[in-house]
Amino acid sequence: MATTRQSGFELRDEEVEEALVTGAHQELLEDYFGPEQYAELTRLAREVTASRTLRGGPPVLILPGLLGSKIGRERKLGPFDDVFWFDPVDIGAGRLTQLELPTPGNGLSALGVMLFAYLALKFRLCQAGFDARFHAFDWRRSITELGAELTAVLQQRAGEKVHLVAHSMGGLVARAAIGQGAPYARLVMLGTPNFGSFDSVMALRATHPVVRKLGALDLRHTPEQLSRDLFTTFPGLTQMLPAPERWAEVDLYDLSQWPPDDLHPQDALLKGVAPMREGLAGAREDFFIICGEDQETTVGLRHDAQGRFVYQTSRQGDGTVPLEFAQMSGVKAHYYIAESHGALPNNSRVARAVCDLLERGQTDVLPTHPAPSALRAPVTEVPEVALRVEPYGGRRGPALSQREVREVTEELVAPTARDQGPADPPVPPRLKGRGP
Repeated sequence: MATTRQSGFELRDEEVEEALVTGAHQELLEDYFGPEQYAELTRLAREVTASRTLRGGPPVLILPGLLGSKIGRERKLGPFDDVFWFDPVDIGAGRLTQLELPTPGNGLSALGVMLFAYLALKFRLCQAGFDARFHAFDWRRSITELGAELTAVLQQRAGEKVHLVAHSMGGLVARAAIGQGAPYARLVMLGTPNFGSFDSVMALRATHPVVRKLGALDLRHTPEQLSRDLFTTFPGLTQMLPAPERWAEVDLYDLSQWPPDDLHPQDALLKGVAPMREGLAGAREDFFIICGEDQETTVGLRHDAQGRFVYQTSRQGDGTVPLEFAQMSGVKAHYYIAESHGALPNNSRVARAVCDLLERGQTDVLPTHPAPSALRAPVTEVPEVALRVEPYGGRRGPALSQREVREVTEELVAPTARDQGPADPPVPPRLKGRGP
């Protein structure tokens, strides 16, 4: 684990992209990305830089997902920011609670994205001739507020029609902006929880793997403390609870239906979910959805005799979002791939499909129907107590390897994909010769 305040986790996005070309900060970035991804991103960065023969190209904004933006304070001097999320040193010292809302974390903002999850997608879009840029956002906050911020950004683009490529929660932010009248060209959603996710329940209950791993990295707080004192203060997380119009077997918007302890959402935040959902743009002909499938996913829950949750799981989803919660009737098309939720942006086949969809509104790279094996997957049940386990065999903090630190968030924001495949998407003929 990093032992210095200056780490790849705190290096500014633009500094990282430049360093991949020049070779600067190599040791820091090899720790941050891992040696294999560092080598691949170095190759992509240099190829993109070498191909910039003509500026322009269709503009694209890449929206990350939940946990996918860095949160902290910008430093005026030097290439490093003061990052709270995600900085292993701060987390290990117990400073993750600085993210609490509304205080003390209301002085923090989005500083960039988790590049190990999203930079390859940006480079592959640039290779295909798109002017791809990131739109980081503070995923703690209300999706409605975040949609308003995106709307302002799009309205400032002087009449340009900007494509949106949105991972996970980013798709809801995009839909909120479009519902507020934001101009755009096409929207491609990667694993967006259009009807919520049971992972929000698990994060609030301290049973989610990411929360358990954060508790191992944090030497001052337990997973239960992080859920109760931190994650319950985030409107954005609460707003991604399962939508009652899609799943209503347990009324998660009634606090009496939660287990009788203090690990539950705030009532005031629950009351804000319905207005947020009403403001989301409905399905449109220029929306495309790429769904991960065939990953063990929580698809339901019930009460046991003591009122505790028992989770129901199957392979009908991407590990975070059930297929039924990602799909929207009325969009242009759905596409499917056997990939985990956090790794969708890093998957090279997904990148090729995104390039096709933005360029010509269709793709042959991915199938338009889910695999029959995923649809037939049986449902199993897991009690909460079985999920409240110590990760890493009980090892904590400094005992974790650099790779284990990188993979703390892999269920939601992953540093690697299962299919690295052919590295680069084909360049659409109309866009050849155009750089970012």
